[in-house]
Amino acid sequence: MLVPVLALAFTAAAGAQETGLDKIPRPVYFPAAKIEASLDAEGAALVAGAPEMLATLIAESQPFSRTDSADSARSVVAVSAAAAASGSVTVDIELIEGGDVKSRSTRGFAVSSMDLASFQDFLVGTAARLAPSLGPVEPLARALDVSTQREFVRVSPQKDPAEELDKRFDLTVWASGLLRAMDSTGVDKNSFYFALDILPLIAEARWFFSPNLGVHLSFYFNYTNAFDFGNGSRYKAYGLFLFPGAGLIFRTLGEVSGEVGFTFSLGWIRLTAASGDVVDRLGAVVLAQGSSAWSDLTARLRVSPAVSWNITPSVAIKAGLGLDLVFPRMFPWYEDSPLGDFQYLTVGAAYRF
Repeated sequence: MLVPVLALAFTAAAGAQETGLDKIPRPVYFPAAKIEASLDAEGAALVAGAPEMLATLIAESQPFSRTDSADSARSVVAVSAAAAASGSVTVDIELIEGGDVKSRSTRGFAVSSMDLASFQDFLVGTAARLAPSLGPVEPLARALDVSTQREFVRVSPQKDPAEELDKRFDLTVWASGLLRAMDSTGVDKNSFYFALDILPLIAEARWFFSPNLGVHLSFYFNYTNAFDFGNGSRYKAYGLFLFPGAGLIFRTLGEVSGEVGFTFSLGWIRLTAASGDVVDRLGAVVLAQGSSAWSDLTARLRVSPAVSWNITPSVAIKAGLGLDLVFPRMFPWYEDSPLGDFQYLTVGAAYRF
């Protein structure tokens, strides 16, 4: 009975080789029938012979490779008989793969009338249903290799772009004077002075303690004659602004993201009368031409919203606005309102790591 099965298996293997298919006949195990019912001799013989009958019937339509243990099989066809109510017996035939029942056929028989014809009809129908599920399979080594590759893909997912942009440190340099409106701080303090320049330059070092919130250290540098620290002294005196500071920064994450920073600084202004005297509102000279003076320690507040285009996870170009307020009393003769500087266009470059 084993010869037809092996012959069909050999034929299938040869056919697969000729057509280039990388599959082999499925290894199938038919364990001895499990009988848990009181049967007469004929009934017990029919149930005990069911595995062999099934193997023969399945092999007629679906070649397979029969194994002698469940460990070396890809599928198991198990037959069992259990007592039922009213003097009957229930016969189960299960297709098991990987410990799971994939298919089950069940029929009840009277213990006293379990004849060959009815039992064989049950086996023929069951074999016809099982045969399509016992087709060729890939060799076990290849199946394991594919499984390993799938597992590798599963545990190594592609990173979320937002996670790649979540760098903890950020170094940014701003050119914030490209388009500005500044207080005309002299006699006509209700008007504004417009200017185009690269300065002020602002350098910032940031540390983000969460994906969206961080702190930063900054240094503000400016050298300009655009502010009037006296009465009509614009263009006559240059101010050197040196302001270290610290603040908070809030950001979003994305290829195009937003941020807003709040900075408080304490620093000094060195005022030099380059091309004329600096006079106060009464006309008295407070800084003669050619001389210089340092301001008192002066407070500065900056609010700076911006948009960032992240070229790579580490490099970004930024554009934004800036509002600076330098508080008064920096010089003994200057007790006006805070010095305002609104920047319509600030451009920055950032490196994250």
